[in-house]
Amino acid sequence: ATDFPEDTDGPELEAFMNDFNFISGGLTDSDPVLLVKLFDFNGINTAGSGVGHEITAVLDGDTKNTYVLSDYYETLTDDYQNGVVRYPLSDIPEGPHVFTVKAWDTYNNSATGSVAFVVASSPCLVMEDLINYPNPFVDNTKFQFEHNKPGETLFVQVKIFNAVGALVKTIEQEVVSEGYIVRDLQWDGLSDEGANLARGVYVYRLQVSTADCGEVHEFEKLVILK
Repeated sequence: ATDFPEDTDGPELEAFMNDFNFISGGLTDSDPVLLVKLFDFNGINTAGSGVGHEITAVLDGDTKNTYVLSDYYETLTDDYQNGVVRYPLSDIPEGPHVFTVKAWDTYNNSATGSVAFVVASSPCLVMEDLINYPNPFVDNTKFQFEHNKPGETLFVQVKIFNAVGALVKTIEQEVVSEGYIVRDLQWDGLSDEGANLARGVYVYRLQVSTADCGEVHEFEKLVILK
């Protein structure tokens, strides 16, 4: 071909652990799944044409033990420009890690991306990064936290206290999280009696437990503006 378009840009690349809601730096267990979203106008090179032009990943900079991901790449249905890598991992040591992923397009332009994660050190329940959003809020907020028990039933309780320490609202819910993040646990800003609460600063205690583990909890603050 003599009329093909010029392409000097590498593919767009995003890396995740376990699910596409994963936030870099979050928790996993020791057997996570590396997920990579890829896009390029001219398609992704999975044939490895050219030396070292496979889709690869490196854990913690250890280039001597490079993971080759090309055989795990699948394009979306009827779409040669977009695709996903799903690569199962095992026995990743406890502690913080970084995967760096590299991919090439069919013009052999490359791009890299990375994802940080922490393999939880406890065999039982761990909770981290508790937030509510928006915060401050007017009439609705959502609670979110990370954990290390994907696929298990979590018993979640939120207790909200006013500025003088009086309990004004209790939320209890069973949650089964496919990944490592629970999100969208909602509160409409009303008390247990259905009354509007005064604007100001409140403290909440979010507690999580499972059938075979003890409970864990954290305290945070939220602000009501209405």
